[in-house]
Amino acid sequence: MEYDDRKITPIDEEPGGYYTQSYLYSYYDDRMDIYITIDYPQIYSKDNNDLETQINAELRKAFLSFYDSEIYKESEIDPAKEAYGLINRNYIITRADESYLSIRIFTYSDFRAGAHPSDGETGITINRKTGEVLCLQDVVGEYFTPISLLDTGKFHIEPQEEYSEAINEQWFQM
Repeated sequence: MEYDDRKITPIDEEPGGYYTQSYLYSYYDDRMDIYITIDYPQIYSKDNNDLETQINAELRKAFLSFYDSEIYKESEIDPAKEAYGLINRNYIITRADESYLSIRIFTYSDFRAGAHPSDGETGITINRKTGEVLCLQDVVGEYFTPISLLDTGKFHIEPQEEYSEAINEQWFQM
């Protein structure tokens, strides 16, 4: 059984005349013992324009895909190829204004053949004016480095005793 539709939830009005509606993708197959539940957002406005359609497509793609660990490329979840497990995914919106829509995505999965369950977190940030999916460099600038962020004085690192300064320096140059 596969189901993908709006959830009955209150609508949150956001700046810029947009509102977010939560959708629920569910896939259950008792024969394959696979259960997938993905709660994902879609945005709407009074205008219902092409930009909104583009942003919603990017959001759905981000939630209904995963990174294949062997080839490190994004691929769509294919429930027919999964078996003996479950995938649960949900989110929180961390920024929603006229410029950016930024969302944290949480995933929990447990497969019978796996050594243990796993959980992970990723995110997506979208430019609300262009519909483009952004990376951190697009938001903070071309010359951003972790060291430059730490040099702002807003963060303080306490090096662990078991690690040397050389290891800490190497970590922040990655």
